[in-house]
Amino acid sequence: MPEQSTAPHLLALFEKRVEGDDALLEMARSRFEKNEIGAEVYAGSPEELRWLLSIQPKNTAPLVVHLPRYLNLLKDEHLETISLFIQAGEHWVYGYVLHDTKELESNPSSYYRALQKVQILLLDAGSTAMFFLEYAAGISIDSFADIFRKAEPLTQVSACVDTGHVGIRQVRKAFNAKNDTLDPCSLTVHSPELQNEAIYSLLEESTRTALPHLLTLLVELQSLGKPIHIHLHDGHPLSEYSPYGVSDHLGFFESFSLLSGSKELKLPTLYGPSGLKKIINALDGNVAKNVNSITLEFHPIVGRHRDLDEEDLVLFQHWDVLDNAKCMNEWLHNIERHVGLIKGFLA
Repeated sequence: MPEQSTAPHLLALFEKRVEGDDALLEMARSRFEKNEIGAEVYAGSPEELRWLLSIQPKNTAPLVVHLPRYLNLLKDEHLETISLFIQAGEHWVYGYVLHDTKELESNPSSYYRALQKVQILLLDAGSTAMFFLEYAAGISIDSFADIFRKAEPLTQVSACVDTGHVGIRQVRKAFNAKNDTLDPCSLTVHSPELQNEAIYSLLEESTRTALPHLLTLLVELQSLGKPIHIHLHDGHPLSEYSPYGVSDHLGFFESFSLLSGSKELKLPTLYGPSGLKKIINALDGNVAKNVNSITLEFHPIVGRHRDLDEEDLVLFQHWDVLDNAKCMNEWLHNIERHVGLIKGFLA
């Protein structure tokens, strides 16, 4: 009997990343099915989740549901809403993701009791799904890890590590330990401050601390014996690529440069392809002893387009202008490119 694969599940965001009708989702579903990519969906309500379940990619890859960001585990009425999502998901959902809040650090005992309640909700519903609490509120990494040490007995509660959130916070921390007058995320490649060699060097040095910091966190969380979920993307404090104004949610092939006098200086991102390989190796079940899951969480980059092939053009015959479809196509191509790279790392 062949051994069960311990490679992490590969998912990507399944949603419209640009304005347009459901032809965009049809194109995405076709690509996800072709590449055996699982879907992570943002559901605003239990009713929307039921609709998303009806159109999700038809493959064997798992489905993860990102719960609305307004939900707070410390509010009983929000726990009731989470219960409705669990009921709507039935047996189709592999995991539910929810952002943490500042109270995890200021009131950890209440947060732990809330996680206990979530475990009970899952058990009462007969659900085998995991509940993943995502690092999102910018609290200390130690406080985030500590809640999962306490929650080790809760078999269906684990961590979602957002590589961008963790990395950018670490860069800020390392930078401000030596310069507390400047926020590195307030800079751009055009900022005059970067013409100061000391500032430029400090930013470069601080950026290099992100990867070892992330890998240490991944090792610690996996030592608790439960699967973890990863929101996987690159970033850089200087990035202005995202249409949503954040410094992360980049693919791992991006690069930055700035002019210093007559010289062009290259700036590495938080991780890059070599860092991605180290992250994937750390998440491989042969090392981690758990089957983890990864969602590629990239934002589209404004102005980047890719022509549609004949199969995709059929979906958009009713469109007069194809610019948004081409932008969505470029975003899907970026996902496929990364899936191929990651599968190569795991081969």
